[in-house]
Amino acid sequence: MATYAEYAGNQTMGVFFPFGLGAEPSTCVIRGLPDNLPRIGDLRLVDDSNGTNVIFRDCLFAGVSYDEHIPEYRLLDRRWKWRGGLISMAFNVPVAGGPEINNEMPPQQIASALFNAMGEPNANVSALPNVPRPHVNWESVEPRHALAYLCEMLGCVPGLDPFTNRATIYRYGEGNQNIQSDSLHLPRDYSAGYLPRELAVIFGPTVFQTFFKIEAVVFNAANDLVSIGDGFDPVAADIRNSAAPWAGFPALSDDQPNKAVEYASAKASGYRYYRIVGSDNGLNIPGYGAIQSINQVMPVFNNLAERFDNLIGFPAGAYDPYVIGKFWSYEYCGVTPATEQRYELPFRIHGDAGVVEFQHPVFQTAADGTPEACEVLYLYAAHNIRDANGNLVSHSEVRNLGNTNGAGVHGIRQTGAFRKIINGGAIDNFAALQLHANQILDAAEPRWQARVTRQHRSLGFEGVAPDGNMWQTTWASGSYLPDRIATTILGYNCEPCAFGSSRELLRTLARAKAIAEMEGI
Repeated sequence: MATYAEYAGNQTMGVFFPFGLGAEPSTCVIRGLPDNLPRIGDLRLVDDSNGTNVIFRDCLFAGVSYDEHIPEYRLLDRRWKWRGGLISMAFNVPVAGGPEINNEMPPQQIASALFNAMGEPNANVSALPNVPRPHVNWESVEPRHALAYLCEMLGCVPGLDPFTNRATIYRYGEGNQNIQSDSLHLPRDYSAGYLPRELAVIFGPTVFQTFFKIEAVVFNAANDLVSIGDGFDPVAADIRNSAAPWAGFPALSDDQPNKAVEYASAKASGYRYYRIVGSDNGLNIPGYGAIQSINQVMPVFNNLAERFDNLIGFPAGAYDPYVIGKFWSYEYCGVTPATEQRYELPFRIHGDAGVVEFQHPVFQTAADGTPEACEVLYLYAAHNIRDANGNLVSHSEVRNLGNTNGAGVHGIRQTGAFRKIINGGAIDNFAALQLHANQILDAAEPRWQARVTRQHRSLGFEGVAPDGNMWQTTWASGSYLPDRIATTILGYNCEPCAFGSSRELLRTLARAKAIAEMEGI
């Protein structure tokens, strides 16, 4: 009975082929082939004693090296064809942070689209969980990197099934558990690779919407904004009818020549600039708590994260910040109203400085009709918060995996979604984010669970391919073994044989590149 390997119809003197999972091709090394081998051909492993006949289609002849003058030929399985190409896609994209999404698509359909871009229209994607809706917003990324990223996020791994010649997705923890009775049990000294202690779904920076109190400010001679009460109090006798609104600004005395520039700056900016000072509770932000500096809420956004009818019945109507308060207007016949009203004229928000710039002066009137800074004026706007260490506050769901030998946290980014805390929690999408995160964690957890690793060796070539339980099959024969007896080595939850860089290292590097592409780093 014969056991042998052949490439492109040429029988070899020996073969060493650790065949594993992932989007990268496995490397096979063979000896004893003639020159002028075809660049692309089929590799066949045959064992007449048990009927094994495994054919790897369209392998790539990748190069030759020499071991003591014996040529060694390197072949790549047909996953070499998965390399290259670019794809852009946007599915399950959160609307304003979620939970609503645009362009919904289940993960299996996303994977099928990626396989199509890789030239694999008949891929088997049935093992990929279809319940979560992972956020996909990729621009010009390699399909194989996107596929590996998607699969790992959902506790799976892509691979190639040589028996069906189909690209296939395998789920970790599912697959072959049949160990042949005549196999040799070797020591369990092979690691399953890095395992984290915790698994986390990480969302984008939390967005708050707050009614900020704003105070009047003016520019001084140094072009800095200062409180309007800090020696720059513009007074106008009749702001409505005066051609020069600040004609009533107090005259400068002879001993104040240095104030001329400052007064001119104040006159030009008076009652047109207001600056955020905090909430009604000072530096206590509703839905978060105390901050040390108002700068922690900067920048203030020029759009809202959520529509919300404010407390006095002025619906936002659109995703635009707005100003409410008590201020003079024509509608109230030149009198400052006793109740709050919404400001309907144009204004700008200078988000980095937390400053509102009005097109026209905004003020209230004293009993004698004299303009003065508004005491009750609010900007309703969205913003993030930085903690005391300067880090953006964000939400994440963390799960302890119980890996006693694990270390660190493995993060799954879903930064297109973010928590929204509107008016101190009147609207809060926490429950929806938690549901989405738990679906992702449930799907991803099998990839990172600690398992017993086993290596088994049997004589001859076994017709067994890797799956979610058995991560590697190695076929070896001829001069690669001391006794030259053909052998199959199975790695359960481990990859005991490596050629060049380990599969785990290759996947780690591919994962890093994929994350960089997915996140636009």
